[in-house]
Amino acid sequence: MPVIPKDKPLYSIGTVAEIFGITPRCLRLYEDKGLICPARVAANRRLYSQNDLDRLEYIHYLIKIRRVTLRGVKVILEILEGLPQAKQTAVYAQARDEMACLDKGTTDLAREASQEAIQQILQE
Repeated sequence: MPVIPKDKPLYSIGTVAEIFGITPRCLRLYEDKGLICPARVAANRRLYSQNDLDRLEYIHYLIKIRRVTLRGVKVILEILEGLPQAKQTAVYAQARDEMACLDKGTTDLAREASQEAIQQILQE
């Protein structure tokens, strides 16, 4: 099976909205606030890559789990953009792990472990 580059735009706004359980309007708001920047194709249609989906998953984590405002999310994302790609990926993975733990009901321990791991990643 061929490997699809993570930056290849593939997903429509409707598909991404369905994946994340949000509305296309919410995705447009994120774009207006500068949180995401999907590719534009024919007829100005938005297409999202796997990298965009990873970023959206982290945005969702910050807003829903950490209760960060959109302005705060923008600041955090700007800080992350200044880090090497490997550290960004590690932060996204740590957030994903915390969300998985939360789904299993291990909230307090997951939150503490995630916070410590993210601090360690950023200090390296």
